[in-house]
Amino acid sequence: MTANLATRPLIFTDLDDTLFQTGRKITDDRERRLSLPGALDRSLAPRSFMTPRQNNLVQWLLTGAETIPVTARGTDEMARVCIPFDSWAITTHGAVILTPEGRADAQWQQWITEQMRDYLPRLFTLERHLSHMLADPQAVSSHLPVEAGWCRMNQEYGMPVYLVMKVNDSQHLAALNQYADWVEQTFDLGGFYVHRNGNNVAWLPECIGKAHAVKFLLNRLRAEHPDRPALGFGDSLSDFSFMQQCDFMVLPQRSQLLGALESTLSAAISQGENHAPT
Repeated sequence: MTANLATRPLIFTDLDDTLFQTGRKITDDRERRLSLPGALDRSLAPRSFMTPRQNNLVQWLLTGAETIPVTARGTDEMARVCIPFDSWAITTHGAVILTPEGRADAQWQQWITEQMRDYLPRLFTLERHLSHMLADPQAVSSHLPVEAGWCRMNQEYGMPVYLVMKVNDSQHLAALNQYADWVEQTFDLGGFYVHRNGNNVAWLPECIGKAHAVKFLLNRLRAEHPDRPALGFGDSLSDFSFMQQCDFMVLPQRSQLLGALESTLSAAISQGENHAPT
C-alpha cells in the first residue's frame, strides 16, 4: 500500500465545464439521453450532467488516482455534487480546503482568516455601493432593471470572503459588464482581482485563489512522497494558474483555455512560416 501511495497520481480537477456541464451545453441527442447527473440545484433536482465519456473518465480518475476537485463552488454547492470524491477538496475559488473527512483544514483556515482582515472593510464598502446601484439603476447608465440583478457577499468560516454580482438573464450581460467596468474605474481595487464568468462578476481578495490552495495542498501531500505525479484538469483561463502548479495539464475540447491556446499557437506558427528561409 505504501509503495502504491508513493507513486499514485494526484489529479487536481475543475468541475463545471470540465467533468460536467448544464444540460443545454450538451448538443448531441445521444449524449443528452445517456447523460448522468453531475450536480444538483438547491431543490436537489439535477442541474449539471456528465456525458457517457465524462462519466467513464470520472470512474477512471476515482479508481486510478487521488482525485481532488478544485472549484469556485462554495462548500454548500460542493455538497450537491454527485461524484463520490473521497479525498481532499478545494472550494470557493481556493478559500477553503476540505479534508477527506469533509472538515475545513485548520491550518489553511487560519491563514485565510488572517489574510482577510485587511480586506473586509473594503468588501463591505463595495457591497453597500453595489446594493445602492442596483436599487437605483440611474446611478450608472447601464439600463439594468432593478429586478434583473443582485449582489451577494459569499461567506465561508462564518465570515465574508468575496463579493459576487449576477444577472438573471443573459440579455443583461452587457449591462452587468458596464457595472463591472464602472466599479474598476471608481473604486480602489488594489489587492483584489476580478473574475468574470458568464452571467456573474466576482471581486476576490488576492489571497484567495485556486493556485494558492493547490500549491499548499500539493506541498503537503508530497512531503512524504515527493515523486507523485500531479495532473491539472481545467477548461477556463482562470484555471490555468492552478494547472501550472501541476506536472501535466489536461484540457477539454472546445474549452476557453484550449481556444486561447489555439489562437496563440496559430499566430506563432504563422509568424514562424513568414520568417522561414526560402
